[in-house]
Amino acid sequence: MAQGWQSRLGDLFPHCEVLPVAPRRRLATLLAVEGALAAVLPEDLARLPLPVAVAPMASVCRAVEDGLEPDIMATMGVARLAELVPAIGDRAGPVAVATRGRRLQQLLERNRATSWDVLGGLTLDEIGAWSGVGPRTAATVIGLALEAGLAFLADDEALRTPSTGSPAGPCGADAEPADDLALLLDHDRRAGSGALGRAIGALTGHQHPEAVRTAAARLAGGHTGRSLLSVLDRALSAAGDDRDRGVFEQRSLRVEGRPTIARLAATLGIGPERVRQLRARAGERVRDALAAAPATAAERAAEMGRELGAAATAERAAEVVVAAGLPQLPDARSLLALWLAGPYQPVDGQPGWIATDPVELVVETRRLLHEDGGVRLLEQVTKELEVLGMVPSHIGAWLARQPVRVVDGLVVLTAGPPAEMAERVLSATGVAMTTEELSSWARSDGTRHGIDGVDSDPPTTDGSTTDGSTTHGATLDGLRAALQADRRFVQTSPEHFELTEWGATPYRAPAPARGAPPGRRVTAAHRCWLHVEVDEEVLAGSPAPVPVPLVEALGLRRGARRSFSTRCGPVALTHDAARPARGSLRPVALAAGAGVGDTLVLGFHPDHDDVLVRLEPAMPAGTTAP
Repeated sequence: MAQGWQSRLGDLFPHCEVLPVAPRRRLATLLAVEGALAAVLPEDLARLPLPVAVAPMASVCRAVEDGLEPDIMATMGVARLAELVPAIGDRAGPVAVATRGRRLQQLLERNRATSWDVLGGLTLDEIGAWSGVGPRTAATVIGLALEAGLAFLADDEALRTPSTGSPAGPCGADAEPADDLALLLDHDRRAGSGALGRAIGALTGHQHPEAVRTAAARLAGGHTGRSLLSVLDRALSAAGDDRDRGVFEQRSLRVEGRPTIARLAATLGIGPERVRQLRARAGERVRDALAAAPATAAERAAEMGRELGAAATAERAAEVVVAAGLPQLPDARSLLALWLAGPYQPVDGQPGWIATDPVELVVETRRLLHEDGGVRLLEQVTKELEVLGMVPSHIGAWLARQPVRVVDGLVVLTAGPPAEMAERVLSATGVAMTTEELSSWARSDGTRHGIDGVDSDPPTTDGSTTDGSTTHGATLDGLRAALQADRRFVQTSPEHFELTEWGATPYRAPAPARGAPPGRRVTAAHRCWLHVEVDEEVLAGSPAPVPVPLVEALGLRRGARRSFSTRCGPVALTHDAARPARGSLRPVALAAGAGVGDTLVLGFHPDHDDVLVRLEPAMPAGTTAP
């Protein structure tokens, strides 16, 4: 058997959740790994490495078999044996039952199940239907499969292990470094060059194998790391038995995937209040042990706390832990150091973040982002987060997780009703935007609080997503309708919107043709004509009155405005005063080549927005009209 064998319990028996509490605790004790969190949860238990020695291997098989009580066997009746013990899947060869007695051998021979490919394909119900087989005998068959599965896994690992050279030895964080290397490191520190220390520190990066990172962190931490690790080991041992320590580690130390009190209570077979009592009792014992430890341990933990601040990413916490000479997270001793430094807890709704007071952090962040109408100077927001205890280098990453966007030194809140969000965005940018552009500010990046992404939840058949929001197309339509109905906004094109206070000219959609029958060409006879004598004011772009019959013929009601298009530029008519007026004709006059004394003739139509333009030059001096 190879010394470096690292198969997990889940490779042998992945259904740890069906076992009662007592067998699970026995397995956790048999498979305990130094520094690993107590395997209170079934999924943690399934990840523990299987033992190498023969005696512990047999104990593991016996613990699982003893936990397969009759009521548990009844719930697994439809499962095939190879599903319950994956290690025997796709295996051939005879079933060896020398350790199980002659009766079981005869039972398998009578039912023609003497090879693993046959026996592994049978369900527990099929095995239980054999004559003379009850739940206990069926559990014995599973135990037989567990023993064979362990042998198969060990043989596979031996085949994968090179025959020359010895496999890597233990790489626990408390293994002593070589004396020569320790001597060189001490000299390097005293000499002040730091070259060797920096080289070893570079090997703690995530791009290197775990064994290399652990060894480098151990060396980089030197005696300080080892002494701190020793203190943490003793403190964890003071927490109590495996149950007390497990509750404390799962509820107080774990920073990712922390189970609820209700789940721990159900897993351990006790009440929620008892879980709280065990956690509090273990925490007091650990604090007492840490208080009796050398002051250097508390000082090192305080230094870690200053580096992390009030909130940080779990990735940054892992880097700080390694720099302190401690093992990689989630080693229980390293998690205890974070608890002593903070304590740090997961931030609800922000995966990958930890904080000393997660509730206050979330509440205060929400408050400061909503102040001043949701548009604030980045400098002000940064200062307020620093007051909360955040390290400046962490603030950018924290804001990236919030429903905001930073633009031109402003932090713009993108959460809330669409109209309020649009008002903040337009106010911060100062430019007109389409509904598509505005919608992109409100869409999520997969966390539902990010920037510049799309909704991560798939749409349902009615066009909504699983969280009740609408799909992108429906969102655009809803945003457009909300802005059109809100007096704070003015639509300046088919898609663009501005703030009304900017004084932009509203967009008027072309009216459908009503006057001319289908297929009939609009001729000059259908138009209303306006003659404008060109003078200096016309060329300067000044507005001027127009006859009342003209605007009435065009259907322009009092208080209304209508824009017409020409090949030379727009022409606007308004009826919002006592006397109707036209807008500037300067672009039209210049494009037509008009001069002072010439006459512009404009042909309007009540059902169309295009205007015919004709130029009548001035009569030469001394001539009269025919």
